[in-house]
Amino acid sequence: MNELAKKLIFAGLGLATLTEEKVKEFYDSLVKKGEGSAKDYKLLQEIIDGLENNTKELEDVMERMIKTVLNKMNLASKDDLKKLEAKLAELEAKIEFLQKEK
Repeated sequence: MNELAKKLIFAGLGLATLTEEKVKEFYDSLVKKGEGSAKDYKLLQEIIDGLENNTKELEDVMERMIKTVLNKMNLASKDDLKKLEAKLAELEAKIEFLQKEK
């Protein structure tokens, strides 16, 4: 098995948390040690791309879950608050108008 592949397997989730910059630094350190190749860099780039895709998918799932939880909590939405603000402004205007008539 490719030495880089072994290192990636052993790194496990630790590698998954690295930023693209850190992965590139990791690759550069392999090159300095004479252990990195263009094939290895391509593998690292595929991993970075996969992590980015998984991160986006995770964000989408989390967003849907949060919306579901908020809906179940029956909290007022931004639109609900805007409607209330408009109604309040309308009522304030009516009160002001009625007070001026007295």
